[in-house]
Amino acid sequence: PRLVVGAVYKHLGEMMKLLWGPELHMNTVHVRDVARAIWHVANREDTVGQIYNVVDEGDSTQGSICAIVSELFNINHDYWGTALSTLAK
Repeated sequence: PRLVVGAVYKHLGEMMKLLWGPELHMNTVHVRDVARAIWHVANREDTVGQIYNVVDEGDSTQGSICAIVSELFNINHDYWGTALSTLAK
């Protein structure tokens, strides 16, 4: 989703501004790991009706991800901060 958001802000020519702050921890996962998990679940009968969470062991933050997205799309980014983000709940 962050890549799509970055592309939209690039198209609009605006700064990418996100809720919360750069310290927000985010779960990430590689597409190969998702595919492996889907294959594993699809080939086992004992997985029917079970819930799985697939995530890597990285310590990704919104700041680290946004820095990469900003560089890829050559855009600036900023955050609304805690006070405004809390109101958005």
